[in-house]
Amino acid sequence: MRRKKTNFLKNFLTYLFISLLTPCYGFELLQIVPDAELQSQAVLYQQPARLAFSNYRQLNFFYSNWYFDTKISNFGIVLPLGNIATSLDYSLIKLEDTYRTSTDETKDKIEFSNDALSFGFGTMISDVLSFGTAIKFAGQKINWPEDSLTDSITVFDFGFIYTNFKLKQRMGIGLHNYLISGRTDKPYETLSFSGDQKLDKFNFNWGVYLTSFATGQNKLKAGIGIEYPVARYLKLRGGLRYQDIMSFSAGFSVGVKKIHFDYGFLHHFDLGQIHSFSVGIYF
Repeated sequence: MRRKKTNFLKNFLTYLFISLLTPCYGFELLQIVPDAELQSQAVLYQQPARLAFSNYRQLNFFYSNWYFDTKISNFGIVLPLGNIATSLDYSLIKLEDTYRTSTDETKDKIEFSNDALSFGFGTMISDVLSFGTAIKFAGQKINWPEDSLTDSITVFDFGFIYTNFKLKQRMGIGLHNYLISGRTDKPYETLSFSGDQKLDKFNFNWGVYLTSFATGQNKLKAGIGIEYPVARYLKLRGGLRYQDIMSFSAGFSVGVKKIHFDYGFLHHFDLGQIHSFSVGIYF
């Protein structure tokens, strides 16, 4: 028993040391399927490099919904083509909000909509290294009381994942490039680092995301999470995320044969409560 605790501590310290030296990947698009590693932070991610792993190299359909002031729907398909896993997904975002002008106490209504089509693929470069990339085409429209704004957006993602099977951990790095057609003041880039570590039955995950805007402003986002299987088909998770303000998330996933269901809850101390529902069907 004592030796087991010693090995646990040794593995944890080794992982901590490597994590401080090695960057890890993350992608800020809509997620492919429910994934506890980043979903525990209750943010939306697509991870093209992750498509290379065996559990995604099979045909599956997925559908997700997020509920708060913004309504987000996301559905798509993952299709294996030999050693390459490809993905195609569509997302729709709608928001209705009100605001007060500085000179008038009345509220005006704002309507925001964004629809996007994304293509991605991932493949194994070697036994321990995978690569993935994705491109997203989006149209964004904002209706103000007296005006409207329409933008065409293109997003590029690519990244690498390194898997250490002996230490049961994954590490990598990714870059997210966001461009708005005809506007030089809005593009930004996000350099993403994240990873996970399995210790006994626990799965620890973390992520750090540095965003640099064309205006010279930089923003930092960070999160940690933990996942624990309480039964053969049931996993629980929780996490903390910081981006200007702290938020807490929790959720669970259930996988029975070819159907996977996922529920996530986030309490954001500014936005309020956010709920997510996802389902995936594997063949």
